[in-house]
Amino acid sequence: PVGHEPALLSLQHAEGSSIFGCNEYAIYSNLLLDLAPGVRTQVINVTTRCDTGKSLNMDAWVVLWHRIIADGRYQLHSWIVKVQPNTVFVPTRLRHALKEAQLRTNDELYVDSCQPRLQGPLTVLSQKATKRLAEGVSRCAQRRTRVPCDLSNDSFVETCLLKVLRVHQTNRTPVTTQGTCHAPQGWRSCRPSWVVAFHPFDTLLGYHECWANAMS
Repeated sequence: PVGHEPALLSLQHAEGSSIFGCNEYAIYSNLLLDLAPGVRTQVINVTTRCDTGKSLNMDAWVVLWHRIIADGRYQLHSWIVKVQPNTVFVPTRLRHALKEAQLRTNDELYVDSCQPRLQGPLTVLSQKATKRLAEGVSRCAQRRTRVPCDLSNDSFVETCLLKVLRVHQTNRTPVTTQGTCHAPQGWRSCRPSWVVAFHPFDTLLGYHECWANAMS
């Protein structure tokens, strides 16, 4: 977490929102940070800047997914979700959406978080897809590009899953509303009840108001 992100995570912990409403959570960072009583980041040894100025490089995503598989906690859960700190994520709605879509938890698949493609603010993977991604992420990096700084997390993960690992994609559960995701008018009110995640909300006040509206 960088910039405004630690404060957003502390707010989410206090309100029980976002990942703190999941069955289990982990926060990965290149820095050791105490975000709330008993809430500390798990440190991964990566650089968060590229020579091109982009915010993260592909090597960082490789290290992250290897760490997730090494920790092994994903094996205790049917679905694994990666959430950006400035995303107002409502876990109860995701549980409902996955149930309504009748997706089988023992399949290798990822859920489109936006039509027509996966979006970085929210990544939803089945347990088997997570294992497949973690085991094949180095191969994806080698086959996709020789330049480590030309892919964001969402495009890298999507390319890895679809084109290299051949993990099944489902678009039966469009769940994210953001400016680049066919957002309906007035989406920043955070009132549409079917939306699982709203993005982006970078200020504490904006995040709190969005969460409060979603809960009402």
